[in-house]
This record gives sequence, C-alpha cells and structure tokens, in this order.
Amino acid sequence: MLAPVELLGPLANYLYLRYYGGDKQKETLQTRRYSASYPDKLQQLEKFRSEKNAFWPELKEFTNQWLWTVLGVGGLGVIVEETFRTFH
Repeated sequence: MLAPVELLGPLANYLYLRYYGGDKQKETLQTRRYSASYPDKLQQLEKFRSEKNAFWPELKEFTNQWLWTVLGVGGLGVIVEETFRTFH
C-alpha cells in the first residue's frame, strides 16, 4: 500500500526535470532556434505544446496501446517478483 508521501515522487520528478534538469532551457533554446531558422518546426512545436500537457495526460492517451503494454509488463514483473519472494 502506498503511503501518502509516496505520491509526492512524481511531482518531485516533474519539478526536477522541468526546473533543474534543463527541460525549460531546452525549450527556450528550441524556440529561439526554430523561430530563426525553421518556422515550420516552430509551428509544429507550438501545436504540440498546445495539445500535450507536460504533467497530466489527457483521457485520450489511455487508448494508446503502448501505455497498456508497459503497464501490463510492469504488472507481470511485480507478480513474478512477489511469487519468487514468496516461494524462494
């Protein structure tokens, strides 16, 4: 069972990547470079940013088969590990 404090992990990870890990600087650099040399890529980047949320996925993301594949394989790994721990 998860303790409430464990729910802070994903938030801490996001904040770290966003403000310390360089994502914000990378986005600024991309915007500057694309606006100077690649206006079509800048347009695609702006469209992507308006459609995708960096922190919380939209409901339509739950129809992505890879999401369920990764969750299924992860769940299977948990079952195998717990079974191994119990019977070993």
